[in-house]
Amino acid sequence: VMFHVITNPADGIGTIPPVIPPIKDVVTTVKKKGILAFEDNWPDEGDYDLNDVAVKYSSVATLICKAGENATYLNKLEDTFSLIHNGGVFLNKFGYKVEIDPAYVESITVNGEVYNLVADDFDGKNGFIVELCNNIQTLESPARYVKNDTPFDYHIVIELKDGITESQWEAACAPYNPFITPKPNTEVHLPFYSPTKRANLGLFNTGHDKSDVDKKVYYVSGKTVMYPF
Repeated sequence: VMFHVITNPADGIGTIPPVIPPIKDVVTTVKKKGILAFEDNWPDEGDYDLNDVAVKYSSVATLICKAGENATYLNKLEDTFSLIHNGGVFLNKFGYKVEIDPAYVESITVNGEVYNLVADDFDGKNGFIVELCNNIQTLESPARYVKNDTPFDYHIVIELKDGITESQWEAACAPYNPFITPKPNTEVHLPFYSPTKRANLGLFNTGHDKSDVDKKVYYVSGKTVMYPF
């Protein structure tokens, strides 16, 4: 018996299969916000009302997993710092350190203007400083001891190169390592955060400060309970 079959392979498919779209980058964002409060009399406690400098912050970190790759990288940081209260006697400066190697920084803008970062490598940590305000009292807002309904805002955008992985970015993001500078070479940071290389380390363990520089415990007071400045 002989069979003679004429066929077209396309007929066996029925309908034309849908076009599979190319794999796209997966973009996610992480948002953080809070309020920072500083006492500028460090290493002394002073009146200890923690209202000498108060700053509100909000932050958006953008993470990207590129098409065809398994790694997720920190791509961009967008932050707003608002000076909401000025109750200090000293001419306080305000800024913050970002614990990211400057080699990963593509660009930085502050209120739309290009900013040249200040590298800092204190304690073996590569990072950079963003200096925002050289003297809080020179700003029209906030006035000292006056409730500030329209705070002065700083908008910062940091564009980054690939390389800061998902396991590293959390420690690098907001609130960063913010600090005030009430006097030359005198910095007041959050508890346990390290100073920059500009700070006078001789001030630790003077006044009410109970830091342990050898153990890398900074900016705490009290004997049994560690209080902030």
